[in-house]
Amino acid sequence: MRTMYWAGRLQMLAPPGAGHSSGTEPADARRRKMSNVRVEVLPSQVETVRLTSTTDGSFFSRAENLLTGTISAAVAVSELAPFLAIVSNQSAQMIVAYSVSFEAIGPNVRVSPQFKYPEALYRRQTTLAARDQELLPGEGRLVGPYFHLNPNMPFFTDEYLRTLGEWLRNQALCGTRELKIGLDAVIFDDGRIFGPGASTLKNSFTEHLDAVRHLHELLFESVRSGATLAEAFEQASIPLPASGAPSMSDSYANNALNSLKRLARKHGEKAIELYLQQVSNCSPIVLH
Repeated sequence: MRTMYWAGRLQMLAPPGAGHSSGTEPADARRRKMSNVRVEVLPSQVETVRLTSTTDGSFFSRAENLLTGTISAAVAVSELAPFLAIVSNQSAQMIVAYSVSFEAIGPNVRVSPQFKYPEALYRRQTTLAARDQELLPGEGRLVGPYFHLNPNMPFFTDEYLRTLGEWLRNQALCGTRELKIGLDAVIFDDGRIFGPGASTLKNSFTEHLDAVRHLHELLFESVRSGATLAEAFEQASIPLPASGAPSMSDSYANNALNSLKRLARKHGEKAIELYLQQVSNCSPIVLH
């Protein structure tokens, strides 16, 4: 059994080359085989977080409600089933991180993608009207073994979904006979963390949160010392290494910096400067 933990915050986690089929069987035939895959949703330790698989009678209508813009629910379900699930927050708390496990019997692969939104802990204590894909009470998200279907990301077109589905069926999870889907771990905004993968998600989330906190501190000190927000952004930017991949902390910081740049363009520099002042007084979350 190959087990992989995806700790990145990318919306699409498929390796390069996705969609280049190594098989010769027609796509329609492979889709029919996928319809015979037995799907099991594992019992959850958290009653207020629900997982719904594509075999559930309500799945398609719920997927339609979650997908807008460039993504067609019909194409998403047709191309990605059974490697798709809805995560629903039925609690009274915001979910700031979660991990879902997909275990494919046949190719014997288990992946546990993590989806983490530590900035949500700061934004709720400020006047900045912005958010990411954190799960508010009553909300749901569509996720898969290597991806999260974010309708706000323009590259998630119907053609992209067809390419992704082909890669899943022909390469990554080719030969799947049975699929087990489970809630690996979840972190609520009050610091409570649950699930068999709690330790792994806690460590990754803490690293991500620390990187964001450090970025906020750098930007706030730069602006307070007289730098413009643009100058502060430039000073806080972490250059990519000449070779190899950047560290996870650097990736988290750069992602958060790019998010703040987008928010500055949308809300104005004064709003971001006020945000940095407000988050400098925020109390850190205590995970337990």
